[in-house]
Amino acid sequence: YTWDNGLGIGQNQTASTLIDTMYIVLGEDGNACIGIDTVNVIVNALPVVISSVDTSVCEGGTVNLSATGATIYTWDNGLGVGQNQTVNPIIDTMYIVTGDDGLGCSSVDTVNVTINALPVVISSVDTSVCEGGTVNLSATGATIYTWDNGLGVGQNQTVNPIIDNMYIVTGENALGCSGVDTVVVIVNSLPSVIASIDTSICIGDSALISATSILTNYTWDNGLGAGQQHFVSSISLTSYIVSVTDLNNCIGTDTVNVDVNSLPILVTNLDTNLCTLDSLILFVSGADTYLWDNGLGAGDIHTILTPMDTTYSVQGTDIDGCITNDSVVVTIGPLNLVVSNDTSICLGSFATISASGATSYTWNNGLGFGSNQEVSPSESTTYVVTGDDNGCIGSASVIVSIDNMCFEIPTVFTPNGDGKNDIWNIGGLELYPEIVVKIFNRWGDLVYGSDAGYTDPWDGTYNGTNSPSATYYYIIDLGDAVESKTGTINIVR
Repeated sequence: YTWDNGLGIGQNQTASTLIDTMYIVLGEDGNACIGIDTVNVIVNALPVVISSVDTSVCEGGTVNLSATGATIYTWDNGLGVGQNQTVNPIIDTMYIVTGDDGLGCSSVDTVNVTINALPVVISSVDTSVCEGGTVNLSATGATIYTWDNGLGVGQNQTVNPIIDNMYIVTGENALGCSGVDTVVVIVNSLPSVIASIDTSICIGDSALISATSILTNYTWDNGLGAGQQHFVSSISLTSYIVSVTDLNNCIGTDTVNVDVNSLPILVTNLDTNLCTLDSLILFVSGADTYLWDNGLGAGDIHTILTPMDTTYSVQGTDIDGCITNDSVVVTIGPLNLVVSNDTSICLGSFATISASGATSYTWNNGLGFGSNQEVSPSESTTYVVTGDDNGCIGSASVIVSIDNMCFEIPTVFTPNGDGKNDIWNIGGLELYPEIVVKIFNRWGDLVYGSDAGYTDPWDGTYNGTNSPSATYYYIIDLGDAVESKTGTINIVR
């Protein structure tokens, strides 16, 4: 057998061609006879197999692989036959797909799947919180953090759980891979403490407040400090808070309010002075109930036909139970006049004397009637006043004495010859006819000495010469063993 197209001699040939080709074979028998035949080889194009593009997947994730361009698809890595495959690689992997067009022609394509590591998300450690408290949650190891329980996005969160709760945070890195972690928050109940019921007191009273709990470490505010119970006193409504702390450092509290009621303000008789056989009507107001002593008993008004020389005390109680005491002093007997104090004046001066406690007043010494009088006696005098109050008569006296030591001693004079204040006149010398005045300069020299009675006042000269402007020192000898007066006098020219 002889083949063309360069195949040569042989019954069987293997041909490879890129295009459709006719192969001619010559067969010769033993008689040198030759026959001819042909074989037409049609070249079918290979299928163009296109698989999924190379991709990456987060650790633990799946990838959908697919291919087109053929009829039958066979995948390696144990995936088998099928146009589409789902894979879950744990390492970077190349997947090869072989596509057959049904004519026995096939081609391949590959898909490279890269594994991206998951971020290691680390959240806050599990913790506990007291009921009503807050907890700060945080996470690290990723780029974007998303929390459940409605917290939303953010690396840090503040929560206020009312029951035990687990918070899940999902952290995503820049490759889109995510990891999770959890924080368990245990909510510890607050310890129970029960304060005594709200109460009220009257001003000046105290109230006992207390608390009960299975714990014993009671602490009160308002400066009360430790202790299960305390006596308290206040002037206005005050809230006292008691707290206890358990082993979880949780604090339980309760409050007791102490209100303060004002005391009633009683209005009753003024202290009074009665004549014998007078009657007295006692009254009181300002409270709700009243209790009198001296056998009078309850009631706001009492008429006493024959009052005693005594003190009537009344106790008034208001609707809050607050109590105020008041009293009325009743004096039986002569009118109790109140007069001004004894006084002394300089000769020629005036004094005002007065009396009170009656309705009319009569004075001796020709003063006449009236509660106030102005007097200027020439010697010590006792003034007696008689008061009348509805027939009750009383008297009292006021002594106005004369102060024989009254002097008007100028501290400066101006002997400049203008006729004004040119001599050193001393007022009030009339009672001392033997008075002697001496003047000294600052060196102790005598510059003036008077005769008895100071009848020729100093004119500011010494031996007929004007004394200079300066401070001088005087001694006034009153005689009759009376202590002398001393001081300074200034000359101004």
